[in-house]
Amino acid sequence: TTQAEKKKKNKDKAKFELRAKVIPEFRGWSGKTVFSLDNGQVWRQRTPGKLRYSKGDSNVIITQNFLGKFIMEHEATGRAIGVRRID
Repeated sequence: TTQAEKKKKNKDKAKFELRAKVIPEFRGWSGKTVFSLDNGQVWRQRTPGKLRYSKGDSNVIITQNFLGKFIMEHEATGRAIGVRRID
């Protein structure tokens, strides 16, 4: 393999994506919201912002940005907030 192929393979391995469901039902975030996920992990909001949600869809995707910080996106609204894992 070429050097460029090796770099691309390493970059692809570094990508982080976690799909989960917030439990109990997702209601948004309000500043320092704690999110318990169906896989047992617990995440806390790390960036300011508010979102109210009451339609019942609790699916989220957590990814890692190029700075190594984690971002949680609520699938139904497309809105995202910075988070950090606390458990």
